[in-house]
Amino acid sequence: MKIQIYLILLIFLSISFTSCTKVGHIHGTITDAETGEIIEKAEVEISPGNMSTILTNSTGEFTFADLDEGLYTIKVSKDGYETTSKDFTVDKGSTSQADFTLTLVQQADPIITITSPSNSETWQNGTSHDITWTYSDLEGNVKIELYNNQVLDEIIEGNTECDGSYTWNIPTNQIEGTKYKIKISSLSETEIADESDNFTISAKPQAEVTTLGATNFTINSAQLNGIVNANNNTCTVSFEYGETTDYGTSVNATPETVTGEINTDVYANISELSDNTEYHFRLKVETDDGISYGENMTFTTGSCTVPTVTATTQSNLTETSATLNGTVNANNNETTIVFEWGTSESYGQTENYPNTITGNTTQNILVNIDGLTDGQTYHYRIVETNAGGTEPSNNISFTTGTYTTPTVTIANATNVTETSATLNGTVNANGYDATVTFEYGLTTSYGTTESYSLNPVTGNTAQNVSLNISGLTPEQTYHYRIVATNVGGTQPSGDMPFETLPSYNIIVTSPNGGEEILIANDYNITWQTNISGNVNIYLYKNGTQQTPAIATNIVASNETYTWEVPNLNVIISDDYQIYIESANNTEINDLSNGYFSFNNTSATAVIDYDGNFYGFVTIGNQIWMAENLAVTHYANGTVIPLVTDNTAWANLGDNNTDKAYCWYNNDYNNYGSIYGALYTWAAAS
Repeated sequence: MKIQIYLILLIFLSISFTSCTKVGHIHGTITDAETGEIIEKAEVEISPGNMSTILTNSTGEFTFADLDEGLYTIKVSKDGYETTSKDFTVDKGSTSQADFTLTLVQQADPIITITSPSNSETWQNGTSHDITWTYSDLEGNVKIELYNNQVLDEIIEGNTECDGSYTWNIPTNQIEGTKYKIKISSLSETEIADESDNFTISAKPQAEVTTLGATNFTINSAQLNGIVNANNNTCTVSFEYGETTDYGTSVNATPETVTGEINTDVYANISELSDNTEYHFRLKVETDDGISYGENMTFTTGSCTVPTVTATTQSNLTETSATLNGTVNANNNETTIVFEWGTSESYGQTENYPNTITGNTTQNILVNIDGLTDGQTYHYRIVETNAGGTEPSNNISFTTGTYTTPTVTIANATNVTETSATLNGTVNANGYDATVTFEYGLTTSYGTTESYSLNPVTGNTAQNVSLNISGLTPEQTYHYRIVATNVGGTQPSGDMPFETLPSYNIIVTSPNGGEEILIANDYNITWQTNISGNVNIYLYKNGTQQTPAIATNIVASNETYTWEVPNLNVIISDDYQIYIESANNTEINDLSNGYFSFNNTSATAVIDYDGNFYGFVTIGNQIWMAENLAVTHYANGTVIPLVTDNTAWANLGDNNTDKAYCWYNNDYNNYGSIYGALYTWAAAS
């Protein structure tokens, strides 16, 4: 019984051990695909399985032993090589051969590419600019050099980090030139380098200095004026002045320092000048690069000249009050003003004008007086005093009483365009001379005043008055009124608004420059417009309008026209433009911004004025007519003279005036229809 138990146990153990036994192996060698040499320490990984990754030995071999029967994937990797994998089958009691060849990873060549400066750039000496570049697979620092016309000009930086950018402060004395290049090269591998396109280095522009005329000058003072554009320099600004061009005196300008690159107004006020004296002055600008001067200007201080004074007609006259009027020119001297008035030319009463008058222009002045006697005649004059003395004006007389102001009526504006209009109304002066003005602007505050050209308006009937104005803004609402003044006072009209018309335009959008149009094909001419009505379309060649028109009376709002491009009389060139104009107002038009060209690639024949067709033959890069010309008219329809007499033909000269043609042997049917016509040089050219 024991023997049977042991035998059963032995059989059981034998079966168990057999089912757990590993039944196969994988063995292989790893070599270099290019050289065939073995590769040590390559990583070899098997899956599925729980075995760790192994390395090839000194002979490039590896082995996975005691594997179960089945399919396995072997993956092999090694630094510098491309990773690869294969599937292998393990059979019972066998060793699968798993040899691999590894391919080196292709390394990109190190490169440097300069991105700035380029041939479109101009750098100025005395300024800073970033030299920029891109790079890849590059280690270490670089050297930056400047070349002028292929000759080394300067080592800008002998050793700098390769980070793609370097700020270069261009020397102020750098020579100008248009063939500069930047070269950047690796310090470790000098053959790795790049040169920029040609670029330009120009002189840093000097400050622009302009002396302007003096203003506000009196008998002993003036304001000196000028304009400075620093052109990115730092400018210290002053004025020099004196009685000769040696000047002799200097004064700082306001502002004293100017920078940037825009025009800046500068000025200086000077005083303690001599009266009635000519002075010279100029603007002076100092920068790091030197001194610049504006041109010499002169002014003359005022003399002690008495004022110029005129009494003018009174206004706002009632039974007991009036407005006394006049004009004064102070002649550049401070002037005080007194109105003298009374019932005789001895006057007796005075009224001071509240303000001191200065300058050298004629100014209006007035004072109001009251407490007058109804029906009384009064006189007045104006007395002005300055450093030159006292000057009385002429005498004016008036009689108090009841006076009627003008009657003013406003009317609609007419002749309104985008930028102009005619303002209209009527004025009844009611028996007294009336001065009429028009006030207009964007609001009912108006802002602009212009006098009626036929002032004064007189009589006792309403008279039409008008004013033409211009310089208005399109599609804008304006307001205006009429103001009339006579001895009875001032009367304004009501307000009248009007709106200017929109600004109309046409813009050619295609072709607009650079296009290539195939002859004997359709092309869509397009435009943009806000006009109504129709347009006409023309072809221009080298700035000259061609005839006939491409199309006329095309609906403008369509904004497109399909042009059947002819193959007749089209010269193949690149100087064509499209011109579109309003059919109703030719001042509204547009021309293509740039030139376009014609190309005959798609044409298979041309047709002449008479309707004859001629095929094409291409020889090299030239296109020839395949048949002789047989046309009897020029392109404009003019008939070419036909000569049938041999003597007359022989007498035709080799010049530009004897234009004619003939048929060989005067036989069109047998020769002309086959071989074409014979032309004089003048006709053919």
